[in-house]
Amino acid sequence: MNVLTCLEQHGRLDHFDMIQPLKMQSARTILADEEGVLLLLQEEVYVLSVFESTATQRFASYLVGCTNPFSVHQSFVSEYLEDQGMKKTFRCLQACCLHQERYQVSKDVEFRILSLADEDVVLEHYHLGDAAYVRSRLADNVMLGIEVEGKLAGFMGTHQEGTLGMLEIFPNYRRRHLGYELEKEYCNRLLDEHKVPYCHIVEDNTASVALHQKLGFAFASHRIDWFN
Repeated sequence: MNVLTCLEQHGRLDHFDMIQPLKMQSARTILADEEGVLLLLQEEVYVLSVFESTATQRFASYLVGCTNPFSVHQSFVSEYLEDQGMKKTFRCLQACCLHQERYQVSKDVEFRILSLADEDVVLEHYHLGDAAYVRSRLADNVMLGIEVEGKLAGFMGTHQEGTLGMLEIFPNYRRRHLGYELEKEYCNRLLDEHKVPYCHIVEDNTASVALHQKLGFAFASHRIDWFN
């Protein structure tokens, strides 16, 4: 069975977080057949989609007791895992930038790749990951800062599984559309590398939903549940 073809047949946009890593050769197939697909991304993060509810236990049993972060695409799978004592962290919307045109970015701001020297300021403003995780993102050179008049005003990056995230604008610089400019620049850099920007947005984060609608991202119909 061709895993990519199978996922695309079950919805390219819904399964973009599985299709893109497979195309970028950053995912390994753990289990796949006509009833579902379980992948391991970057040897760190699992992602599961089960196409037939009757196959839930067969696939989801791989994740019971798992200490790695993982995501699942169907609520019936999430319910099974919660019944097994696994704790759901977030329910997210998936959004993808499916066009190839570069964004126009303001010339009033500048950008730079953050380094390990920026660890303290990132930890001061980003609270959804521990110090080790932040260091790993900085070490991988995937954190981009936005500067106003030579001063750092915010940052964003990509998570270990490839999604856009970690977007933070410092309080004194908010309401100046800097998040919009920063994400446009980040998307441009990914597009220049022939990568497709995509993200998972916590379901009740209306500001982020509005931002990605403004950016022209397409939204998947699936909700994605994150555990651990």
